[in-house]
Amino acid sequence: MRPRGVVRELTVTDAAAYFDLRRRAHETDPHAFKPAVADDPGLSLTRIESTLTRDPRGTRACILGAFTRQLIGALGVFQDLDARDRAQLWGLYVTPEQRRAGLGLSLVSAACDRARGMNGVERLQLRVAVACPEAIRLFERFGFERSGSSGATAAAGRVDDDLWMVLELPDEAA
Repeated sequence: MRPRGVVRELTVTDAAAYFDLRRRAHETDPHAFKPAVADDPGLSLTRIESTLTRDPRGTRACILGAFTRQLIGALGVFQDLDARDRAQLWGLYVTPEQRRAGLGLSLVSAACDRARGMNGVERLQLRVAVACPEAIRLFERFGFERSGSSGATAAAGRVDDDLWMVLELPDEAA
């Protein structure tokens, strides 16, 4: 299925739309997002604007957005500064009415491509709530493997376990 929309890197002009999308994500899927809405740095417009202007070429970090007429999904990717052979995916969200249209696939594919382009990255990691089996299956379609779980985390008055997943990126020179 061909997705209905386009995926591109967010810029500072997308900050307000991303702010609204993050708030909606917390409202529709609170079990999937940690920290809780009150503590989420992604829910500060100033912080979002700073994030979207810090690395304009996306060489170490970026937030990708899925658009139809408006921003309807997002996924972040960043290179770990302490272990430069790793990159992390975070914050995957597609609005409920746009799910199953292929945009999650497009976001994960674009994020994997971006990570492969980051100098020295050999492994892509993520944390996903066990309560999100559709997201787990999506990541498994790309070859992510379960690598462990973290202790329970409180979110929106609930306790959820997280699953760590990892994707080994092939050495392009091999």
